[in-house]
Amino acid sequence: MLFTIIIIIEFLCLFTALLTLTKAKPAWWKSFIAFMVFTCIIEVIAYRAYFVHHVSNHGIFNIYLPVEVLFVSFVLYKICQPYFKSGPVFIAGSVIFLIAYFIESFKSRFGEYSSAANNIASAFFIIMCCVYYYCLLRKEETVDIVIHPAFWIVSGCFFFYFGGTACNFFFTYLSSLNTKTFIPVRYIIFIILNFILYACWSYAFICKYKHKISSS
Repeated sequence: MLFTIIIIIEFLCLFTALLTLTKAKPAWWKSFIAFMVFTCIIEVIAYRAYFVHHVSNHGIFNIYLPVEVLFVSFVLYKICQPYFKSGPVFIAGSVIFLIAYFIESFKSRFGEYSSAANNIASAFFIIMCCVYYYCLLRKEETVDIVIHPAFWIVSGCFFFYFGGTACNFFFTYLSSLNTKTFIPVRYIIFIILNFILYACWSYAFICKYKHKISSS
């Protein structure tokens, strides 16, 4: 099944985080470990629900959604904090997402995935990633982006949420391709997007670990 590829990718990212971030400083980097553990657990439960028990896993991913959005918001806030006063921006973005999420979820009794709330969060993340890139370009101090952990965290988020939003926008077209060709194009795209996200994150963890080793 195609979903097993995503689960493998996530476990590899978790394994990398465990190897590199257990003693990371500042301490908020360690939160990636807890998030990846939670992500892997949710993916396994959702996989078994759909492929083993043959029930919808939309409700499971709907539980995961606010954790994902709030975690990514927290990470981007920490990364953007040195460049501008990002706290009020991320608080406002999180509040708007939560309002949309609870309205949509209550309507479906938390049984369906809150896609509109997800789109709102994705659009917000794309904008904030672009703001980060702009601030990085304007920074007087030279930054070697090849080994800069924050850059790879943001880049992973940018490609994942930009690609995911594009897939949601063309959902009807991609579904018709699936019907005509029997090829799950949308799922294949999400496999690629997950690979990009977690490959960028894993590389960022390794860069962070190397910085720690060199500084000590």
